[in-house]
Amino acid sequence: MSEDEHRIVDWAYLPDEVEKVSLWEVLHDGWIVNLRSERLTRTLTLELDVDHVRDFNHLPEGTLFKLVLSGVGFAAAVRWESWTGDSTLPDGMTTEENSAFYKDLGRKGRDVSISWSDLESSPESTFEVLQAEIAFGKLDAVALSLYLQNWDQDLVCIEVFVKAESIACSVGDQPATLEQFLALGEGFWRAFANQTLPGLQS
Repeated sequence: MSEDEHRIVDWAYLPDEVEKVSLWEVLHDGWIVNLRSERLTRTLTLELDVDHVRDFNHLPEGTLFKLVLSGVGFAAAVRWESWTGDSTLPDGMTTEENSAFYKDLGRKGRDVSISWSDLESSPESTFEVLQAEIAFGKLDAVALSLYLQNWDQDLVCIEVFVKAESIACSVGDQPATLEQFLALGEGFWRAFANQTLPGLQS
């Protein structure tokens, strides 16, 4: 094993020993209200409004869910660019052929990098979180992956990747462990699945 194997180089090629933690239950359907990075301090702060999780847990109005990454060494964002050829679905295709057709279209598209400055300067509540995930490596290595939908640009999806040395969570002004952070969302979705949310009881 090489000495650099602990480093998270690319989300698509993470080493097998990296531990991944999904943030879906707490951040899904949340809105980014603040995304800023400080090059001098090497930090990146992400603040999100997740109203359904906030209200379910009886948190004060306006409470934001915050992630702060320290020791940031990489930050990038890409958007999907479709293939410019004919994408008309032929008539008479079977379900399997239909699936293969769209899979081939996806293969012909490409990811295109976008300006990080433009991302940070986007208006508040432009991006909705569809998926979020953290990967923990060895020797102070952590990566954050976000899959966002841009409601200002015809629902264009954007992927954000950040590599850092550490990550901290907080709810409002209160620091939280990752377990506490996740538990807030887990409770909401458990109640949703059991149809015990206020207004959903049969």
